Amino acid sequence: NFDIGTVTSSGVIVNDGTINIASGGVITTSGEFTNNGVIDSVTGTITNSGPFNNFGELTSSGTITNGPTGVIQNNGHLTNTGVITTSGTIKVGPDGVIISSGTFTNSLNLVNSGTIMTSGTFTNSGPVMNFDTIINQGLFSNSNTITNWGNIHNLCNGSITNSGTIAIHTVIELCAA
Repeated sequence: NFDIGTVTSSGVIVNDGTINIASGGVITTSGEFTNNGVIDSVTGTITNSGPFNNFGELTSSGTITNGPTGVIQNNGHLTNTGVITTSGTIKVGPDGVIISSGTFTNSLNLVNSGTIMTSGTFTNSGPVMNFDTIINQGLFSNSNTITNWGNIHNLCNGSITNSGTIAIHTVIELCAA
């Protein structure tokens, strides 16, 4: 169990245990960061501009910023009740899950081969390749191209505003009256 105030790294960090990012705490990484354990960020900040591999659990009610050179590879569980802003790349692997009830803003590349569930605000202005499942129960706004080889489900309380393109498969409206 490791409580963090501030960590800045351009090297290699491998977490096989538990990291608690304290209130106001910051992890800034431009090197390789691999999480096989648990990262819990209550109101802290994670700023990434390198390869960030999540095979464990990452829970954030703070801020996750993925810069233009950042690549987040999520093969674990990433739960967001805070803010995720990415101008880099996010890849969700077949076993990966992103659950966001906060704010999730994507302006570059998002490749989903797992599951993305959003009940907060998801704003997309970058290209998206969806090979598996996106479930929306919040406010979903798209202004770019989503190439949807999988399924996009819009649940009863969900709202999708599309000023871009959703290609291949259309959105499946799921609302039991």
